Amino acid sequence: CHAHAASGGLRNADYGLRRSMKLELRGVSKSFEGKYPVAALDGIDLASAVGPLELVLSGKAGRVSGSVTDGNGRPAAGAAVILIPEDPAYRLSSVRYARATTDEAGNFTAKSVRPGSYKVFAWTESPGAAYRDPEFLRPIEGRGVALTVEESGSYTVNLQVIPSRE
Repeated sequence: CHAHAASGGLRNADYGLRRSMKLELRGVSKSFEGKYPVAALDGIDLASAVGPLELVLSGKAGRVSGSVTDGNGRPAAGAAVILIPEDPAYRLSSVRYARATTDEAGNFTAKSVRPGSYKVFAWTESPGAAYRDPEFLRPIEGRGVALTVEESGSYTVNLQVIPSRE
């Protein structure tokens, strides 16, 4: 995969990047990390670069699987599983979260999880974007499971579902 620099800007083409790819631009006043990183490079002005420009693409995302049960130990089908970044600065960016939904047997798999530290939660139904609000999380913070995802790591987490009314 490559990107083409011309006239102080950076243009891209569709090189078939997978969702798990990560892009970092170091040495420019703007940076971007996102779902489809190369597509977002149009219009970045490389003339503002200070020092060397380093472009990093990585396909070494982690994978988190597991099961979710209700308070009686029964599988929680259709539960919303959300990996919330531990670092408060990362909680500001929606691309730093990972999400999955359980199947009929209460099992889930979150693919393309960025390396980092997370708290993993499961709700009976999606709380919308409320999980990004520190006040929403404060009373249930202790019910999340701490997990550190390494590059290319695979993890199993077993969770108890949080009723959506909590």
